[in-house]
Amino acid sequence: MKKLFLGIVVLVLLAGCTTGESTGGFILGVPDSPAWEITASAEDKRAYRQKRVSKWQAMSVAAICIQWDEYWEYPRDRLDMSTALENKGENPLVCRSPGQDQISRAKKETAEAKAAAAAAQAEVNKNKTSKNKSCRYITYTNMNGAKARKKVCN
Repeated sequence: MKKLFLGIVVLVLLAGCTTGESTGGFILGVPDSPAWEITASAEDKRAYRQKRVSKWQAMSVAAICIQWDEYWEYPRDRLDMSTALENKGENPLVCRSPGQDQISRAKKETAEAKAAAAAAQAEVNKNKTSKNKSCRYITYTNMNGAKARKKVCN
């Protein structure tokens, strides 16, 4: 029982907490986190969303569209942007550019692949310069047909 209580206390400390946008009540987690989604009331969620939409609605259409390209990994933010555009009387998909999203996704995947390749190369270099070489002797038959021994290290 003590472990369960301690686990809950640690979870609350790690997850953080907020107060409700409309009710002012105690809510576990930060907005949009799983804990927040579970503990926030429908009123608090609606008020939080409206606050987010208002932020976007205060911006010009061009400014929203510039931000749109940077938020390709965040569908909730894009939904808020679309709602703000709709509230302004604009086409909610005016900023949508599937080609740009594909470019952004490809750039991210390329950066991740380069990082993985660099890490692998660093590991290879580390192994090459390591003083813990493993050596062994092999026996082979030379061109004259005589048996010979050779030291091989990696």
